[in-house]
Amino acid sequence: MKVGISEWSLHQNFGRFVENPHPMTVAQFLDLAGQWKVDAVQIESIPDDRAKLDAIRDQAGKLGLTIEVEACTIDPPKLRQKIEAAKHLGAKVVRTFPDLDRYRKGDPLPEQMKRAVKALKQVAKDAKELDVYVGVENHQSLVTDRVTYQDISGMELAEILDEVNSPFVGACLDAGNVFAYLDDVMETAKRLAPRVMTCHFKDYRIKRNFRGAEEAGCPLGTGIIDLEAIVKLLRDNSPRGNELCLQIESPVERILIPFLDADWWSGYQPADAQRLPAYLKFLAEKGEPSETDFRLPAELGKGLEEILEHEKQYNFQSVQYTRALLARLKA
Repeated sequence: MKVGISEWSLHQNFGRFVENPHPMTVAQFLDLAGQWKVDAVQIESIPDDRAKLDAIRDQAGKLGLTIEVEACTIDPPKLRQKIEAAKHLGAKVVRTFPDLDRYRKGDPLPEQMKRAVKALKQVAKDAKELDVYVGVENHQSLVTDRVTYQDISGMELAEILDEVNSPFVGACLDAGNVFAYLDDVMETAKRLAPRVMTCHFKDYRIKRNFRGAEEAGCPLGTGIIDLEAIVKLLRDNSPRGNELCLQIESPVERILIPFLDADWWSGYQPADAQRLPAYLKFLAEKGEPSETDFRLPAELGKGLEEILEHEKQYNFQSVQYTRALLARLKA
């Protein structure tokens, strides 16, 4: 297995969610990955210009970095562009997410899922033609105040992938995103493992909240996810085998899970409420007290330099943890 770092882990350094007048460039990101001695990177900021793609490929090659490409759509023409860019970069995997919305008015999620299957069947043809694998993420939204959007759960993604049934279209497992759907992490991971093409390797803390729960990103190994069990499961079941990249996605973020709000349930089938008792038990056992302060450095009024350095050190700690974990497990 390979240790990687996702661009999203450094989203503040890249100028997202903070006022950063000098955002990190892809070249600087690659240099940092080289300094941290990771094996791989996952890049979202993919240019259209071929000369710039060449520069990324050449720099990554000199640093010994495997590239994976990040996309944000399953629209076949748009995703083909990313697959072609991946091919040019020498990347074997494109991670994307379904970009569905369970709260979209007048467009029930089951109908959206049917269209997703149709789109991904075309994507599978493109991926096979170009010999690039696509990993669809069990994605979630960043809910900080009210529910405005939420994608599909890992279990729903598994249903879509079963229908697509292609060795070139699989999953990007994100264990942290599972909590937002009241699902069990290991059950989701077991369901997706035989189709996992790449992995967002992350950890979370969680606490009770008067609207349900709130999760906060944390350095790997300091949260509630059984990362050792995840590694063992993927080592034994992923079709990528030793080439599987554990892309550290350890963002400084906090996410509301407002399952006590009536409108939150409007996007779910009634049977899904059966998960609630098990989730409440999980919260009681693993959750921190509701008064625990999950505010981010930016929310605490820290200066930009401190915010950006905190994000880097937080992720470097996660790199060190993952290296040690893989060495111990001989994975």
